[in-house]
Formats: sequence, structure tokens, C-alpha cells
Amino acid sequence: MLAQAGPDADPLDDPLDLAATPDVLPPLVQRFAADAPTERHRETLQIAARAQFTTEALLRAALPGESDDAAELFAWLRGLSFVEQGPHGVFPHDLARDVIVADLRWRDHAAFADLHRRVRSHLVERIAASEGATLRQVVKESMFLHRANPLVSSYWDWDTFSRVHADKMAPDDRPRLLEMIERHEGAESAAIAELWMERQPDGFVVARMGGSEPIGVAGVIALHEASGTDLKMDPGALSMWEHAQRHSPPRPGDQVRAARFLVDDDAYQDPSPTWNLAAIAQLFDILSWPQLSWDFICHFADADAFEPLFSYVDYHRARDAEFEVEGVPRAVFAHDWRRVSIERWLDLMIDREVGLGFGPGAVAPPLLALSKAGFGQAVRDGLRELHRPEALEANPLMRSRALSDRAGDRATPENLRDLLGQAIDTLRADSRDEKLHRALSRTYVRPARTQELAAETLGLPLSTYRRHLKRGVERVVEWLWQRELYGPEG
Repeated sequence: MLAQAGPDADPLDDPLDLAATPDVLPPLVQRFAADAPTERHRETLQIAARAQFTTEALLRAALPGESDDAAELFAWLRGLSFVEQGPHGVFPHDLARDVIVADLRWRDHAAFADLHRRVRSHLVERIAASEGATLRQVVKESMFLHRANPLVSSYWDWDTFSRVHADKMAPDDRPRLLEMIERHEGAESAAIAELWMERQPDGFVVARMGGSEPIGVAGVIALHEASGTDLKMDPGALSMWEHAQRHSPPRPGDQVRAARFLVDDDAYQDPSPTWNLAAIAQLFDILSWPQLSWDFICHFADADAFEPLFSYVDYHRARDAEFEVEGVPRAVFAHDWRRVSIERWLDLMIDREVGLGFGPGAVAPPLLALSKAGFGQAVRDGLRELHRPEALEANPLMRSRALSDRAGDRATPENLRDLLGQAIDTLRADSRDEKLHRALSRTYVRPARTQELAAETLGLPLSTYRRHLKRGVERVVEWLWQRELYGPEG
């Protein structure tokens, strides 16, 4: 079972549990910082403790104020007895790293959060400028920033984080990988995996550590490339594809990703080198698939233990996508990248990595993934309830991307009323739609007591008024739906 995972994890636990005994920290910190002659050197040491690897470029970006001294400080850093160096930069011994981070986080959380944002911002800039193997390495360094988060750090195997590497699946690997899957999940699951190894071999990533023998496998299916016949042979793939079709169907050209298999030879789906690799591969795919819409993560037998982690990374439990293989239920978690973009998600991760706005038991409510029909009904209800704040508060649109993009995570009924008003006002942009705008305005914005009175006020036959009203509502629904799928720029 997963050690310390789930909502009951001690919020003070970190890799060494140092924050639980703050009186131990000062002498340890003093020992590691004894050679830091100035505050500037101390800040350099804190940056090195926070990042997986430190370079001159990182110091130049992450040090506050002018950074003309980055080269000098980097030279000082690499000369410290507890700092090692490798192909990606220098890094402190784990004990020094944990002591320095735990002390800063306990002593001055605001300073810790500020330092974290500067390190993270540098990595985000590198991600935007990288591709291929370089991008994979930066993604790995980005994932390392979760190490100091007390809520989710126990989900990774940090001892092997830098030692496992991803490799393509070779033909000779297949028997070994299928044996692993069958041993942990049964013959039916292995047969399904073999099908996808034939159809989409590039979706399988092999975990290796040290030798050439596989120690685990992660398998991703591109559901948008799968045939109907293939989907019907895999209850998991079919269930996830049908979920996507029910809730915000993919448009032509959209990609749908499903992390279908995760098996470590020893630990199965508990923290392990293969788990580390799968998490890195997921973020790499998110950044590399240009038209990614739905992303599914499935096959977690102990869903309750993993739900806090997936809520933390903004993946919601997709219960109507869950399935069984050989009678064993499998949970599914999902994220629609058209609703929460990668840019916004990275900003969200900055706050969560430093423990702002998210903690044990504080499972963030996900944005709703409404079907188009359900979304349209919510818009119609919202228009009818435009002047009833208590009714708007309960409207599903309060948890929609269309509203969140406009008002943030703490939207109010007034924000929703303004968004609906903006949608109505878009009909004023074209003189040919003015009649639709007037029908909506007289019905919802400045409502007459009855539709008959509204038609009379507008000087229209009742049938003409109702036709204008129906067309106007349809246009409002479509405008908001485009924002729901693709954000403010549509």
C-alpha cells in the first residue's frame, strides 16, 4: 500500500519530516550555510536546494535584483563540499537540500513561495523553448518541484527519481512486459495490452534503471487514432472514448490521450521508479501534443488513495468512465485541456506546489465537464434566473470554464450575470442581429411580465417575437459554448 498517501497524511511530513521538529533545523542549517559569507550567497544556496539542478542561467533568473554576480556565485556554489555536479548542473546532497528547504519553508513561507515561483518561472521559460530530449529533461526538473509539497510528496519514489530512464519498447521487451502485466492484472489485461502494443507500439514507454532489463512499463493510447473495432476490444478505452463523446466531444483534429497501463515489476502502482517515469511522460505528452483535448489516467485499483493526488493536479474522478477487467473495477481520472489551458494549469501548480490554497482535505472542485446539451440547458436556466442570485449560485455554469476564465476560481453569481449579459450584447455587433438582441433584452435583461407584453412592447406578432427569442438564445448558447471549449479567444 501507499505510504502516507491520502487525505489523512500529516501536513507537516516532508521527505525527512524536518518541519515537524523545527528546533533541530538551526544547527543543521548553520552547518551547511557556514561558508555563506553574505545574504546573496545564502539565497544562492536556497535556490540550489529548491531546484533539482542549478546552473548559472538559473541563478541569473532566480536571484532577486541584479544578477551580474551569477557566475561568481555559481563558482562558489560548485566548490562547496556537499555540492556535487553532473551533466545538467550542480546539486546539493539530499540531507543539505531537505534541511535548507524545510528551514526556509518553516521560517518564512512567503520567501519560500517567492523563491519557488522564480525557479518555476525559469523552468517554464525553458519548457517553452525546448523540444525532444531537452524538453523531457526540463519536464523532469519541473516534476522535482513537487518534492517539497507535504501533501503529495509521498506519491513519488524520490530515491530513484534521478536514476530511472525512459526507453522505447523493443520487440524483445514484449514477453517480459506482458508477463508483468499478467502477473499483476491477469490474462485478459495482458491480452488487451498486447493488442495496443501491436496497434500503437510508440505509446509504450519502458522503465529501465542500470541494466537493460525492463523494470516496468507505462502504456498510453491515442484514442483519436483508434478504430472502432480496437475500441470495442478494450472496455477501458471504449469507456473513456464514450465519456469524451458525452462531455465536450472532441472536434476534428483534437487529440484524446489515455494513460491506460502502469505496471512496475515490484511495486505495481505504488510509488516506484515506473511511477516516476509515468508522471514525467504524462507532463511531456501534455506539453508535446499540440491539439490535446481530453487526457485520461486510468487503471488505479486503489482509487481512493490516489484521488487527493489527482485533485491536486486538477484531474477529476470520471465515474461514468470507470470499467472492469476480469471483474476488477478500474478508476478513471480526467482533465479537458480545452477548459483549463496548459498556461493556466502551470500557474495553478505554482500555488499548489508551495501549499497555497490546497491542503489535506481541501479537494478543489473541478470544472464541470458538461455535455453540449447540458451546457445549453444551464445557459437557458441562467437567462431565466438572471435577476435571482440564489438561483444563479446553484447553476452549473458557476463551475464552467467560460466563467472561470472571466472571473477566476472564486466566481460569484454577479460574475455569471455579467457573462450572460456580455453574451447577449454580442448580438449588437451586427445590425442584422439587432432584432435578436432586443428580444433577449426585453425577455431577460429588462423583462416584461409576460411574453405577450414583451411582443407588444417590441411591436411584433407573438410568433415573430418567439422566433427571434429562440434564435437569440441559440446564438448565446453557441457563443458561450465556444468559450467553454476554447477559452476567450475561441
